[in-house]
Amino acid sequence: MVEFMPASETDTKNQAAVGESVSQGRFIRLTGFMLLAGGVLWFLAETAWGVFVLGAGDPSEYPQPLASILWVVIMVALISMLVGLPGLHVYQAGRNGLLGVIGLVTLSAGLVLMAGLAYFGAFLQEAVAELIVEAEAAGLSVEEPASAMIGYLTAYGLHFIGWVVFGFAALRARALPRWPVVLAMVGSLLMVIIGLPLLTAAGVIWLGLVLVRMKHSDPTGPGGVIVSNRTGSNAGTTRILGTAAMVTYPVQQILVFAFLVLQPGRPLSDMDSLYALDAWGWLWRTGAIVTGAGIVLLAVGLSRSLASGKRVRLGITTMTLGGLAVIGTGVFPTDVPLDGGTVGYTMSGVLHFAFGIIAFLALLVTVFALKGVFRRDPRWSFAARPTAWLALWLLAGVVLLFTIPEGTTVAGVVQRFVFIPNAVWGVWLAWSLRRIGPKVNKATIRRRSKVGNR
Repeated sequence: MVEFMPASETDTKNQAAVGESVSQGRFIRLTGFMLLAGGVLWFLAETAWGVFVLGAGDPSEYPQPLASILWVVIMVALISMLVGLPGLHVYQAGRNGLLGVIGLVTLSAGLVLMAGLAYFGAFLQEAVAELIVEAEAAGLSVEEPASAMIGYLTAYGLHFIGWVVFGFAALRARALPRWPVVLAMVGSLLMVIIGLPLLTAAGVIWLGLVLVRMKHSDPTGPGGVIVSNRTGSNAGTTRILGTAAMVTYPVQQILVFAFLVLQPGRPLSDMDSLYALDAWGWLWRTGAIVTGAGIVLLAVGLSRSLASGKRVRLGITTMTLGGLAVIGTGVFPTDVPLDGGTVGYTMSGVLHFAFGIIAFLALLVTVFALKGVFRRDPRWSFAARPTAWLALWLLAGVVLLFTIPEGTTVAGVVQRFVFIPNAVWGVWLAWSLRRIGPKVNKATIRRRSKVGNR
């Protein structure tokens, strides 16, 4: 007869502690995702603002809807970071002390005020600007009130003070990695001095990744320190990279065909990069930057999934280089063609042409390198043949582009259609990356084998 013994009080407490730690770990990961999303949105929006808005020089030269959209993205990013901040405090298990709490509250207040400023820029600034123009047309003198400057200084000042106080407490507690904290602190200072938030956004992204990689809290560990489940964390990060690449990789190719409707006056004989010179040019440049980022994300994801080797390093390096070059084509638009179709007579045009050549050659080397890599990796062998066909397709595209007379409709059609299989291939690889996941550590396999043999 089997006798069931009631659980002891100690066992009950241990189970409660484990349940609490798992819930705490989930909360930390959720807030980490919020920090990560906010940091990425903030970084991309501010980069787009510098390229498309400030780069226009005269504010009348850029489309107002773009500025409003970027303000909305910044507002969403700031709110996302605000929601994610408590995870940094919970992660440190109270070791940052009262000073850390003060810094967290101050930083939160700064983010709230900055989100309010972004709301004004998104929904009210254009209307206020129209009222100012009407007032000046009526002969009235309009000056910016001192309260506006006080509002800006208060928001950015609280943001800076919050990061400094919170960062000092975090560095003293030694629970968070040092460098993302320092990056955010230095970036908050640059925001006050020159209005550049990119370093702070990069620090927030880094901190978000730190929290996302933490799977759960182990109450039986030394000092109840939160430990990571590396296998689950790596798989989750790889799935995130695959999903992000699926969404971003084909954006430019989709927009190229959308421009047939948005800009029907542009003849097919023109290269698609000339869309950057039209009224919707900011959209083409955004698409190039987003697709370039998608290529880099896919490269990072594949580096986590493919077995190490020289060809893997070559393929990942050239894919990353190609993605950065595609971003360069978006940052530096081509020139307005002269009478003979000449471009590249300004620094921006020269850089655009150079980045375009680098991107195409890097992509060509990538597919040829990965073709062999996929064939030798059992988990990725299914991708070897499609990659080989893509390599031949791109080679045929190069031959056609150099043999067909430039400026003809056929050349423009070939240029638009030659990259369709590449976009499909990138989305397919990103989807496969989500399914396959990261590479398995050989040491982990050996440990599991030993455990199974006992």
